[in-house]
Amino acid sequence: MTEKTKTTSYDLIMRAEALTLELIEAEGETNELIEAALSELADDTASKLDGYRYYLDALGARSDRFRTEARRLNAIASRLDQETKNLKRRALEVMEARCELEGWDAGRKIETDLGAVFLSRRQKLHIPDESAFIEAITGTEYESQALKVDVKLNRSEITKALKTSSEAGLGGAVQDLDATLETYSTITFK
Repeated sequence: MTEKTKTTSYDLIMRAEALTLELIEAEGETNELIEAALSELADDTASKLDGYRYYLDALGARSDRFRTEARRLNAIASRLDQETKNLKRRALEVMEARCELEGWDAGRKIETDLGAVFLSRRQKLHIPDESAFIEAITGTEYESQALKVDVKLNRSEITKALKTSSEAGLGGAVQDLDATLETYSTITFK
């Protein structure tokens, strides 16, 4: 009884190269041994390639299942992210209503069994027409303060100027161009 060993791709390549050398030495003439070796190589190659085809199909199907599962999980994550935003928005509304009732200092923080919840006030710079703002500030003495090197607004400097509310300097120029600070609240769960 002979034991069948697994044929590797390397074995097939080496056998094909050896047969090629035999055919070169025989000047293209075949004999029964070469014909038998060619036939056996063709059968083993077909068997190996069928194995590859099966494995490639299995890997492709598995990959498709993982992609489908990834899309499903991404959809779930998106829904959960949206629900998180909605819950935070509702919690913010509850805390803002509490602040309206009790006043900012008394209502902005609450201790719960799970930790503290508090509101913060933040400000964000709002400039209705940034292009007009850049054009108006360019060439003035405030240009280096209000604009960054690649002609973008230096929002931190403009915000500082608006916070100081000075009529002189950059603050006055900024106010003349309808730039405002929008105040908004954020909620934090600790």
